[in-house]
Amino acid sequence: MGDWIQCPREPERLLLAWQAADEKHNRRRFAVGEVLRTRTDAVFRYFRATEDVSMAESLGYSGYPAFRYSQSEHTQSVMAAFMRRLPPRGRPDFFIYLEKLRFCPTSPFSDFALLGASEARLPSDGFSLVDPLDNFLAPTEVVFEIAGYRHCDPDLTNADVGAKVSFQLEPTNVYDPGAIKIVKGTRKLGYVNKLQARQFRTILDGFCVSAWIARLNGTADHPRAFIFVQVR
Repeated sequence: MGDWIQCPREPERLLLAWQAADEKHNRRRFAVGEVLRTRTDAVFRYFRATEDVSMAESLGYSGYPAFRYSQSEHTQSVMAAFMRRLPPRGRPDFFIYLEKLRFCPTSPFSDFALLGASEARLPSDGFSLVDPLDNFLAPTEVVFEIAGYRHCDPDLTNADVGAKVSFQLEPTNVYDPGAIKIVKGTRKLGYVNKLQARQFRTILDGFCVSAWIARLNGTADHPRAFIFVQVR
């Protein structure tokens, strides 16, 4: 069992997701925009008049700070704006950041791939970038955070790192009939990110998928767990 990303995904599109603060009592991640890869940079577009956007606005969302909300499409310095959410490649300890993401140091990857793999999350706001898994090709490896982990079974320890997990459809889920739960034995650990679940179901149907617990971090109040997913 290896746990290095040897064949990183190079997505053509990323979703901008937004999550309200804890005090809003709604930790769903809403798709509020998209970043489209171009030959030289990227284009950022806000979503308009969707259920996700309307609900996010009701919880306090008012656009991404780097891009005027009144303007639907942005083409200037898009990659630079989002790359500021990541450590610069020139940092002496950048390799440590790559190790955390499980990127093999010898595998080439673009900044766009790095944004998708890292999700570019910061503790200071509710934004993240999510790879919707469009145009999925194998072989590849990805690392997913287990959505809802802290609400399901946040009792994993370092001894569980490397333990195999599996995926089960949950059509009886009252909140999302398309939900895919992540289980270790009989223990439900959480879910595949809702913004990835539909496409991930087609991946489960069409490829050989193996997964195991990759790392645990976060805090006692906000524990986080990640899985390494190998697709062949």
